Amino acid sequence: KPLANPVNDATDLAAALRRLGFEVLERQNRSADELRRDLADFQDRLSPGAVGLFYFAGHGVQAGRGLNYLLPVGVDYKRERDAELYGLEAGTVLRRMEESGAALNLVILDACRDSPLPSEGRSTAGRGLGRMDAPSGSLIAFATAPGSTADENVRGRNGLYTQHLLRAIEQPGLRLEDVFKRVRRAGENDSNRRQSPEEVSKLTSEEPFYFRAPATAAAPAPAVVDSPGVLVAVAPPRVSLEPGRTSADAGSGLSVAPDMAYPQRPITLVVPFAAGGPTDKVARDFADALRSALGASSMVMVENVGGAGGSLGANRVARAPAAGYTLLLTHIGMATMPGLYRNLPFRPLDDFEYLGIVSDIPLALVGRASLPASNTSDLVRWLQSQGGRATLANAGLGSASHLCGLMLTDSLRANLTAVPYKGTAPAMTDMLGGQVDVMCDLVTNTDGQLAAGKLKGLALMSNQR
Repeated sequence: KPLANPVNDATDLAAALRRLGFEVLERQNRSADELRRDLADFQDRLSPGAVGLFYFAGHGVQAGRGLNYLLPVGVDYKRERDAELYGLEAGTVLRRMEESGAALNLVILDACRDSPLPSEGRSTAGRGLGRMDAPSGSLIAFATAPGSTADENVRGRNGLYTQHLLRAIEQPGLRLEDVFKRVRRAGENDSNRRQSPEEVSKLTSEEPFYFRAPATAAAPAPAVVDSPGVLVAVAPPRVSLEPGRTSADAGSGLSVAPDMAYPQRPITLVVPFAAGGPTDKVARDFADALRSALGASSMVMVENVGGAGGSLGANRVARAPAAGYTLLLTHIGMATMPGLYRNLPFRPLDDFEYLGIVSDIPLALVGRASLPASNTSDLVRWLQSQGGRATLANAGLGSASHLCGLMLTDSLRANLTAVPYKGTAPAMTDMLGGQVDVMCDLVTNTDGQLAAGKLKGLALMSNQR
């Protein structure tokens, strides 16, 4: 029989994710064919380096060889093999997401933990869904543990699990793992421990992910996860930051009168990366300088909106009114996004007004401490002797580190094996351990190791030493 709340669950979660800056593909009450077409459409919309989130509310069963199936509507389920024939195997979702190259894949299953054969709701006892293995860079969240059932909460608008999920993702400053811990505690308390949500996690990124980032987060212990190079201040189109100047946007209807001093309310400076990284550090210094320039009474708040290679934070600013109160501090990733990601929700050139360069940090070419080269001439000779076996680390696709490495390879006509990492920190760890040979990265990320003699300095990409 139809379950009471899955449509409400999907509708409410879709609305919440849109508010948080996600591009949402929302589908309800799908047939078997429609469900498969929806998955293909979902995969096409995922971009390399993005955050992918798949949510399913409804009937889910374990069938056949212990695989989990998400069941479409419009089928008269009489035998277990009907679930295998018409259902969507949950592992297929994970494989499709992994194929897309997304940096973070989240699968949330508020599915029936019992077979509807015969038809039963989510509150019926039974086998439940089986355990699943999460691919690297993924997290699978289950509404309850294997062998138990999830509460449909027929007296409320949402199922018990989704009810608490909706509350948790709206809380500022909750890291991804903490969101699901909070949902688990709330679910166990409300069900007297009859329902205990579980996650299977193989997250790899050192950059924390927030559904709603802390508005003024204090920087945690430094973790270099983004590679800024040139930092640029950006705002929505047609905005002036000069006090007393008119600023208006035809779409928003907001304006600042010529005789009204700017600013009249707090300014939000969005950083599209986690607190504690190099871009965040510069942003906080820039915010202090901006407060001084605008007057002691001015408020400038730093808001970290990390995820999807910086595109979530950029999208947050692109959608803001062009009134001069939402700014973005970003880096070279803004220029490389169109070449790396499909279906960006904004246009990097047209949806922003570029205000100026905040800082320009040179890059350094460094080698492992045991590298048999002390300058670029030695390096070229050594690379030629390696026959393509030499390795070149970078801090991630589209980063300044990556582009510098590409230019180096091209200019030297060298045959190096590129080794991409998810941030500078893991790349630097392997450099220090001698696992990779050379790397191009910001001097702010390399000078400490060079001074300690743990790396070799080979070249500086700057007009000055």
